[in-house]
Amino acid sequence: MFDRDGCFDCTRKHLGKAQIKMGKAQILLVEADLGYPKHAYFAEINMEEAEECVWSAHDLYFEALAQISEAEDEILEKSKELAEKIREERLKLQDDFSHQIQFNTLIREVTLIAQKIDRK
Repeated sequence: MFDRDGCFDCTRKHLGKAQIKMGKAQILLVEADLGYPKHAYFAEINMEEAEECVWSAHDLYFEALAQISEAEDEILEKSKELAEKIREERLKLQDDFSHQIQFNTLIREVTLIAQKIDRK
């Protein structure tokens, strides 16, 4: 860890990146699960494509977790409560891939804290 104050813009950026990565991961998993051809040859081809979709979704999922963790680090000095809330959401996602984090709500909370601090 480095010694500097957290950054509201960086927190929002990391949450936004995580949201995009999770959306892409979920789309890839849906694509991997579409249909099952009757002919064995086509089934083999589609299984290879499905496997690549699953691995890509896997990679994006862990990249999203890393971005959420970065958001936690960025906001910690500004708001321990929000950092903990972001952490709790990350842990829920780690336990359940289908957990839907309300990224826009978290990003708005960061903005509201930033506005309060700027007014002081």
